[in-house]
Amino acid sequence: MKKFLDILFKILAFMFLPLLFTLIFWWGSIPFIKEDYIFIFFIIGFLIGLILNFIYYKKIIRNLYNLNIKFLVVIYLFYNFCIYGFFMGIPIFNLIMSFISGIYFGRRCKFLNYSETDSIKTIKKVSIFTTIFIFIIFCFSGFIAIKDPSTGQNIQGMFSLSNPLTKESIYLIVIFGGILFLILNYYLTYLLGILEFKKKN
Repeated sequence: MKKFLDILFKILAFMFLPLLFTLIFWWGSIPFIKEDYIFIFFIIGFLIGLILNFIYYKKIIRNLYNLNIKFLVVIYLFYNFCIYGFFMGIPIFNLIMSFISGIYFGRRCKFLNYSETDSIKTIKKVSIFTTIFIFIIFCFSGFIAIKDPSTGQNIQGMFSLSNPLTKESIYLIVIFGGILFLILNYYLTYLLGILEFKKKN
């Protein structure tokens, strides 16, 4: 499990810059460039990301569990936006990055020889931060779900329901489902971090 997590964190670190610059050049070129030439900017962005990886990747890996917090926040937000877009605005999948963050900071606290008290404080802060972000994502998705007149029919088709959901049902799902997932996000992120910190080598 330890090796798997190390590989996972290294993959996420390796993919960050190529993905970031690919998306910046790809999406940034759409308003200004003809569709036939957008792929060129896609490739340029990817190559720039790879070049920056060759420059900085070894340094990032050497300091894998001692990276700057602001840099970690940027990585967390970036992958969350990627997940949100990939799953077409279904926010439940964003919990994945929260759980990864909990595990990462549990290992980070152990690597940096934090005391148990300091580790608990750190992991609590991470759990609160991820829960606030998930709250924002859920509010945005919930607003769209409530305003979109086709939401009931979409859910009906997705789960093969006999009738589309009413507006009241959608409100209840958004409110109570959102509360459930916020609680789940906080406690599982916290629990995974603590378990990782206390795990024996």
